[in-house]
Amino acid sequence: LTVEGRKASRREVQVGVSRETMLAIGDQLRTIFRQDLYSTPARQYGSVYEFFAALVGGILDDPERRPYRQDTIITFNYDLVLEEALRRVGAVVDYHLPFTEVLDESGPMSERIVSVLKLHGSTNWGICGKCKQHTIKLPQKITDNPVQIRSMRCPKCAEGIFQPLLVPPSWDKSEYRDVVGSVWKQAAEDLQAATRICIIGYSMPQPDTFFESLLTLGLSENHQLYTLIAVS
Repeated sequence: LTVEGRKASRREVQVGVSRETMLAIGDQLRTIFRQDLYSTPARQYGSVYEFFAALVGGILDDPERRPYRQDTIITFNYDLVLEEALRRVGAVVDYHLPFTEVLDESGPMSERIVSVLKLHGSTNWGICGKCKQHTIKLPQKITDNPVQIRSMRCPKCAEGIFQPLLVPPSWDKSEYRDVVGSVWKQAAEDLQAATRICIIGYSMPQPDTFFESLLTLGLSENHQLYTLIAVS
């Protein structure tokens, strides 16, 4: 797949594919790319976010190879940009976090399930501010609907008010082990099983040694890794 980039606005970069590429795998790309009538030679452009989501969601894979491939996203980002892009291309996100309550109005299940492991939490995850045990998942940011959140009380302690479940980027994350430990465990297991690892835009800051330890743990037991790419 050959693509080119162009800046559509201050906030969005688009990628383009040739007419030949569209004809070759048009069914997978038709919902993502739109024809640019003014480009020469003729090309079709789409959001770089949706292109990435389609890539990790397996939409651009060879259908015969798709059942044998699985991508995992391990991220420290709190935002929902990736999840929204995955939703637009028809993929379902698996956070690998056993929420005690889900208030997410998800659509129909899809065969395209993408593991998104958010090691520092997410803006659509909530936790009881008092007992620190009851967790909820919303379709949008916790702060987008403060009235609803303030009206909810934790069913476990009946007193706590929910707050965003965000883990600070510090060296000591032991306070959150019981809550997001399953996400960290899944990340270590996926690193151990990976054949290719691509690190994008992460500089491994000195105060946060967590990822360094996680990567070391994963690679020490990985015997099939053949590619490691770091993109600054």
